[in-house]
Amino acid sequence: MTCVETMTFRLLDDRVGWDPLPAGGLDGVVISGGALTLGPTHGPTAPDRVGPPTLAWMCEGCSWWLGTQHGILRLGPCDDSFTRWADPGPVRALAARGSRLAALVDGLGVLVFDAPSGHLTGSFASARATAISLTPWGAILVGDADGLLHEVDLSGLPCSELDTGSPISAVAHEPEHSCRALVMHPSGAVTVAAAGVLTAGDPSLLEGLATNPVTAATPLGFCVRGSCFDWDGAPLDPTGLGPGPARYPLRGQYLSAPLDSGLPRCRWHRLRIDAEIPPGATVEVAIATTDGPPQGRVAQLAAASPWNSFPAGDPHPDDWFEVSSGVVDVTLSLPPGRHAYVRVRLTGDGTATPQVHQIRVDLPRRTSLDELPAVFAGDVDARDFSERFVTLFDAQLEEVDETVGRLPALLDAAALPDDALTWLAGLLGLGFEAVMTVAQRRALIAAAPDLYRRRGTPSGLVRTLAVALGITAIVDELGPQRPWGAAGDARLGTLRLFGRSRARVRLGTSQLGRAPLISSGNPDDDARLAGANRIVVSVPPNSDRGLVERVVRSQTPAHVVATVQMRAPGFVLTDLRLGIDTVIAGPAPAVLGTVRLGRLGVLRPGRAGKSLAVVGRPLIVGSTTRLE
Repeated sequence: MTCVETMTFRLLDDRVGWDPLPAGGLDGVVISGGALTLGPTHGPTAPDRVGPPTLAWMCEGCSWWLGTQHGILRLGPCDDSFTRWADPGPVRALAARGSRLAALVDGLGVLVFDAPSGHLTGSFASARATAISLTPWGAILVGDADGLLHEVDLSGLPCSELDTGSPISAVAHEPEHSCRALVMHPSGAVTVAAAGVLTAGDPSLLEGLATNPVTAATPLGFCVRGSCFDWDGAPLDPTGLGPGPARYPLRGQYLSAPLDSGLPRCRWHRLRIDAEIPPGATVEVAIATTDGPPQGRVAQLAAASPWNSFPAGDPHPDDWFEVSSGVVDVTLSLPPGRHAYVRVRLTGDGTATPQVHQIRVDLPRRTSLDELPAVFAGDVDARDFSERFVTLFDAQLEEVDETVGRLPALLDAAALPDDALTWLAGLLGLGFEAVMTVAQRRALIAAAPDLYRRRGTPSGLVRTLAVALGITAIVDELGPQRPWGAAGDARLGTLRLFGRSRARVRLGTSQLGRAPLISSGNPDDDARLAGANRIVVSVPPNSDRGLVERVVRSQTPAHVVATVQMRAPGFVLTDLRLGIDTVIAGPAPAVLGTVRLGRLGVLRPGRAGKSLAVVGRPLIVGSTTRLE
């Protein structure tokens, strides 16, 4: 239908694969149910031992500290509510010990404060940090998403680094071991760090931690000192805690591995997004191209923005083509390149997450502009405008082409869902009986072309009853069975000749008792019309007569009179139908006094069985003897 040549495409979804970048492809994002979503922030550790990461208790000042998206809040010993203490930025984790407070801030890393004065005393830059703790020996431990455990002093000077091999979710310290730290991972595993050595620990070690003074903590809020608050520090009714909905991080990013088009200097054409975006959430998609090999490329540093703590990927930050928020179908304006990189950034309000089900990138660029006069592509700017303009129409025509291409599937009874069979039957002029099973309905639709060709014929009626109702029937046409012969056409021995005086009573020619009384029609046409346009449909006795009659009436011509006959097993002379009205079975044995020989019984042989015929002895041929 369209003038556009066939293009290919690359898919990112659950069936084909999301192909995240091996290093840092998923940051705060998980693949759940086949879709990209923000990863739930629930940890596997017990809330009565390891407190929420954004909540810290300071014994020296008897104060609670809460990290929020708007900074750090404080609840003093005499306060009834949290008050703003500092606003360094969105806080992802807090740790307190003595008079020191450490905060993990998006875009800034770890900041160390002197709580009484509020002065900043140290900082440590870590874009991938996920957990912090203040140790009993006067240092700071910082865990990151790469599994690295950094030890720094209170001013932020790095001291050592250990690789735990798995992302770190929290760091805690046992009261009895002042020089040992328990490193917790999202999988539930525990690593013990002591004197620069890492060993695998048992999760039961968490039971040795001191009980956390947080009396309740759910995704909706927490309770301390007999009062409850939400995660923004506002007072909360304890009845409103509940388990609540899942809680999610505010940001997450997906970076794809290089998508190879196989075409040098390929012009990538179009990008389509299939996503569900709840209120309070956004999805930002960007794409970049390169023509060089993807191996050995140096990862770029992120620009200063709310996303500077996330990896930037291989292309330069200025090379990304960003799709406007809310746009799900866009024509790409990119430099030619063999490889393409896709970046998806998800944001939410902490209680909901967007879901990206599929991303499709079409290539190479081919539009209906190729069929228009060259004047519409006189220079680069004109060609770019014209391509983007005609793409609007090409996209609509492509949808029409896809619908037409899928049309055979819409007419395939075996492929349609059960509730669509009635719709397809309506297109074909078919109707279903309520007792028909789904299998019978599919079989009737599949057989419809053949049944329509044979409609109105005895074979078509038999076939319809077999397909639609599963009934084996026999159709008898009474016209050919009329006992009349015509001179020159009749064959001797094949029919009996009846005179006109035998068809109906006629004055002067018929004998009383030999002909029926018929008051309608022309007597001269009896020989020609006897049995004409009359059929008898014989069906098994367990059939639904009303149902069969409705089907027979719908499949016979209007001038044909059909009679449905339920044939019980037994013999009907001159009209036997095996399997319909006839059952072959042996007769019952003859009993003296109740049987008439030759009519109601057959004498069976005695115990001696069959024997050869012997002269002088009684014999019954076919019953007690055999001839050899």
